Amino acid sequence: MGTPAFKIIRNGNEIRTGRRGMLMLEVLDAAMSENTASSAAARYASTIMPRMGRGRTLVIGFGKASAGMYRGVSEVMKDSIDMASIIVPVGSRSDIQDGRIQVFLAPHPFPDKRTVDASHRLISMCSGLTQEDNVIVLVSGGGSSLFEIPAQGISIEDETDLTRCLMDAGADIFQLNRIRQAMSTVKGGKLARFLQPAKVFGLMISDVPGDRMEFIASGPLSPSSISIDDIRNIEDAFTGCKAMIESMLIHLILEPPEESLFRNVTNNLVLKNSDIVSSAVSKLRESGIEVVNLGSGLTGEVQSFAENLHAVLAAIYSLRGYGFWFTAGGETTSRVVGNGRGGRNQELALRFGLLEKSKGTDFAFLSAGSDGIDGNSDCMGGIIDSETVNTIDAAEARNAIESSDSSTFLKRHGLAIYSGPTGNNVSDIILGYYGGGYWVD
Repeated sequence: MGTPAFKIIRNGNEIRTGRRGMLMLEVLDAAMSENTASSAAARYASTIMPRMGRGRTLVIGFGKASAGMYRGVSEVMKDSIDMASIIVPVGSRSDIQDGRIQVFLAPHPFPDKRTVDASHRLISMCSGLTQEDNVIVLVSGGGSSLFEIPAQGISIEDETDLTRCLMDAGADIFQLNRIRQAMSTVKGGKLARFLQPAKVFGLMISDVPGDRMEFIASGPLSPSSISIDDIRNIEDAFTGCKAMIESMLIHLILEPPEESLFRNVTNNLVLKNSDIVSSAVSKLRESGIEVVNLGSGLTGEVQSFAENLHAVLAAIYSLRGYGFWFTAGGETTSRVVGNGRGGRNQELALRFGLLEKSKGTDFAFLSAGSDGIDGNSDCMGGIIDSETVNTIDAAEARNAIESSDSSTFLKRHGLAIYSGPTGNNVSDIILGYYGGGYWVD
């Protein structure tokens, strides 16, 4: 058997793992390679062309996948595009050779003045639109921080401070994006005001469990109403951030945009987490492996998620009586409790590994972020199995978790997965094998 040729994962042949782990890495790489932002956007671009008006065609976009999406759209529409403008994260590989497009850089996950400047410039390109003009809007995860113009009375610094507070406290994507919608003049459907009266076609790549469009990049083209009860519930859940929310309360925008703004708006979901999970299932089955697909859209705090996942796998094993492979997808949350380097995927791999180690389980486990960036680290995720977990010190591993330093630990032991930014973003992918085990006192 030759050395695998990875397209997405850069350190695949350097990771310290066995035969099962190598198969998981190959499957992840293949599933992501056949579900790119470019190919997904190209498929949908061909379907909207017959519905477009005869005027100008503008393309705007924001998010981790917007550069790839533009490549796909431009390959299909070719000379039909008049102008384009996208906002991508600082450090992204966005080497688009196209004189029609402006590429702006903004920080992620926390916006700053660059975000606001780029957002104003993107919107200014859409002035003077007519009913015969077309605007194609490329929306993907990460867009919440890359595209933003705050409501009057709220500074971008205030917004960043609150976002950081909520993220560090473990707020999920729905709680975060509810607040972001209320603080914004372009989220929660409010972008539609700037694109009237043109025909608007939203192409969206989902990083949100359940694929609800009003939460993808905080729903720039999906009207969303936010009640004061929604705000109070978030305050009650994260009391450490309550004072910040209260200071902005008078400036929050809670009413949805008028329905008439969306008569010419069509939103299209072009790629989602379940697409890559399904591809992973197919790749495993092509190898003659029976797979249990636990589904997409899974959520939860990392520690409880690991415990619940173990309980589910153990229950399946007790019914089957033999080991099995499994897949899953979604987005967990992780509370930041230290100054280390890590993210939810690496913490999940480490927590799950320690849990199975304590139970003597025969297992292999991988968790990775489809965008290639896990938390504040430069890694994609982590991988661990019943052999490698026995070579690490459990107390040292727990200390790494308690310091939010899972990435440093996994790197040191050759268990971190590195890809760099992938130009895609459909939440997280989990692959694994569960072979049963026993309780250890």
